[in-house]
Amino acid sequence: MMELLQTNTSIWTAFSFIIFVFAAYKFGRASVISVLDRKIERIKSDILNAQQLHEDAKIMLADYQDKQKHAHEEAQKIIEAARHHARELEEKAEQDFQRTMAHREEMLQEQLGRMEEKTRLDLIHYATELAVSAASQIISQKLDSESSKKLTDQSISQSLNRLN
Repeated sequence: MMELLQTNTSIWTAFSFIIFVFAAYKFGRASVISVLDRKIERIKSDILNAQQLHEDAKIMLADYQDKQKHAHEEAQKIIEAARHHARELEEKAEQDFQRTMAHREEMLQEQLGRMEEKTRLDLIHYATELAVSAASQIISQKLDSESSKKLTDQSISQSLNRLN
């Protein structure tokens, strides 16, 4: 057996490997476990950090969705207020238009009344002149010139008094 131990290198390689594994396990186990434990702790920390970030992201998402909802509601309120204001302006413009039209109609009625009055006065004046002229012709044919003149003057003064 001794001879086998001296000539067989495979046994020495296996024996060396077993000693190396035992020494590595005995002396390196603590450092390997320490490194692995630190790696595990770092991974756990990263997972907790990721979970916290995930929760924060959910909170931020909910907050932004709430803000978006409020912004949408505020936009709807603004739009409704603008529509209401536009309706009020339209109603005010319609009322102003109606008042303007009523005022113009009133002014036209007054102007028409003045024109009718002027026309009536012109007709009376024309009729008076025509009557005076006709009366003058009739009287001049039937009366002498002095009585005719006296009668014409009286008629003119009476007509003028009636017109005033």
